[in-house]
Amino acid sequence: MTTFPILTNDTIRRLPLTSASGSVVDFVMAQMYPTGAEPHGFNIDAPALRRRYESAEAVFRNVPLISAARVAFPPIARIILNMRCRYNCGVQNLCHREGLPDDVANRDLSLFDMATLANVRQALGLTTAKLIGLETTPIARFCDFVRQVKRIGFSSATVTCALGIASRSLPSLVVAGIDRMTCSVHQFNGEVEQALNALLTQANRHALPVKLNWILRPENICGLSQLIQYISENHLTARLFCPISPAHVGSGGRDYPLHWTDVSDLFAHDIVSVRVTEYTISCRRKYLATLRSGAALDLSVPLVAIRDAGSIPPVCAACHWKDRCEEGLLGCGVRLGPDGSYYSCLLRPDLRAI
Repeated sequence: MTTFPILTNDTIRRLPLTSASGSVVDFVMAQMYPTGAEPHGFNIDAPALRRRYESAEAVFRNVPLISAARVAFPPIARIILNMRCRYNCGVQNLCHREGLPDDVANRDLSLFDMATLANVRQALGLTTAKLIGLETTPIARFCDFVRQVKRIGFSSATVTCALGIASRSLPSLVVAGIDRMTCSVHQFNGEVEQALNALLTQANRHALPVKLNWILRPENICGLSQLIQYISENHLTARLFCPISPAHVGSGGRDYPLHWTDVSDLFAHDIVSVRVTEYTISCRRKYLATLRSGAALDLSVPLVAIRDAGSIPPVCAACHWKDRCEEGLLGCGVRLGPDGSYYSCLLRPDLRAI
């Protein structure tokens, strides 16, 4: 049984760490330990999010629970060297582009910004650096960043990139010290399978783990069955996403993007165990589900619809996206943008800190 008690004021807050003034650390601490009054009459009318939560719990109700953890947010620094990538990963206009405005996305991060990141990493207990921008950064420069994140104390460095560039970049990245490669795959056909086979041949030669990301759409449901069969045969992990951007979430209509709970009948029968992590600030629960083959699915569900007012970060409680948000605040960790600023939300680029 994987159900956790609903979080309240008492269960979410603990004594804060010491932080430097005027920094992203202060912003994060303010969301963890707010000093103002709770929102008056706070209420979220989000029946779709509540149904998703209930459906997710039903999927795992009788699945053996291997471990359960509760942390503030993923201990990740997502380092965006630039966001000029024009790969469509098989589908036009699907990428959330890190939620960055064009004037920021088109810049290039400086290695000098790593000095600030070293302090942020230590203050917030970040352990993993995820580097973005391989498609539009010279491989030698990208490898400089891989080496630098290891020097400043990150225990793990990973890269997320388009499948089209993964194979030819892998040997250099391994030498630089990369620990995992994540590739975006949003359709499955013979060409994609051939590219994946070539990547895995290289990755296995270098003992480098590979993870896949798949954004759910009505058009790729048939391909999802093929993806699950492929990761089962190759003992891989794949994360299933909803589309994440204001354009996909929408501001008016009540249509919600396709969610993994809508298609769980494709794989629920094959789940043999689960590890659960609840992110208190991000208001999200992650299920790492192991399949009978040994492959795994990385699945998440938002919790904002079942939280009390005191356990919602203040900036989220006041946000007009709160009844439709999937990732949550700091849902993919602390993001360092190409302008050297820190961003906390994929839907809210205005939440920017130094």
